[in-house]
Amino acid sequence: MDDLKRKALIFAGNAHKGATRKSGLPYILHPVSVGLELIENGASSELVAAGFLHDTIEDANITPEEIRREFGDEVLRIVMFDTEDKSLSWEERKNATLKALEDCDDSCAMLILADKLSNIKDIKDSLEKDGDIVWNQFKRGKEKQEWLYREYLTVCKRLSHLKMYQDLEQIVNEVFTKKTYNDRIVISYKDDTTIIDLCGRIDSNNVDEYSNIILNANILDNGVILNAKELSYISSAGLRLLLKLKKKLINKNLEMINVNENVMDILELTGFSEILNIK
Repeated sequence: MDDLKRKALIFAGNAHKGATRKSGLPYILHPVSVGLELIENGASSELVAAGFLHDTIEDANITPEEIRREFGDEVLRIVMFDTEDKSLSWEERKNATLKALEDCDDSCAMLILADKLSNIKDIKDSLEKDGDIVWNQFKRGKEKQEWLYREYLTVCKRLSHLKMYQDLEQIVNEVFTKKTYNDRIVISYKDDTTIIDLCGRIDSNNVDEYSNIILNANILDNGVILNAKELSYISSAGLRLLLKLKKKLINKNLEMINVNENVMDILELTGFSEILNIK
């Protein structure tokens, strides 16, 4: 770690000393997480420093002048991009950030992605520990949070080649899928391929939700593998969704793997076994 990053990390540690997050954990763990995500994604020293410092003005009473004096104009510029005006309403603040993300440079967008990835990881951990009561900690509940995270993914799509974008998309889909632990869609990425795990049932009750997830997923160069290992049933509505996905891919590969006997019977009866590349 170079001198600028190290200095920023120490500064942030002192600024957030004694503070805690909603989870009760020390606050400094969040900016450390953001900085490490940026390092992993090839960020510059100035951007990593901004990651460590991104909450110091908004939440630790550090002034912009202090950041400029200690770390320079570029670090301050990036920190200010992720610093909200708390005099505005939640909706005004979030819409302002989303609007700014449309035209900002990659450094500012990367900071937002790393910040939101760290936050959604914390939310996921809390949900697994405490269940849906976690949403009571937020000024806006689950529905608004889902809207916000999906908007971040939309406006930052130009960075979909970055691992942290892909990780954010995957965890957002896990956290906001209504039936989290049975019927669900989980998207991950491996060897330049988009992996879509189909779990539980896909039918008319959830197909609209899953269509939004699958058809808006980031499709990598090697196409899509549908992992049906945990898929117990798929209705005609679900099959139409798969057909829409195949048409969207055009010349990209689409495979379905780990198909069990029950689902294979449905595919064969409906003729979809001839349409899909099943392995």
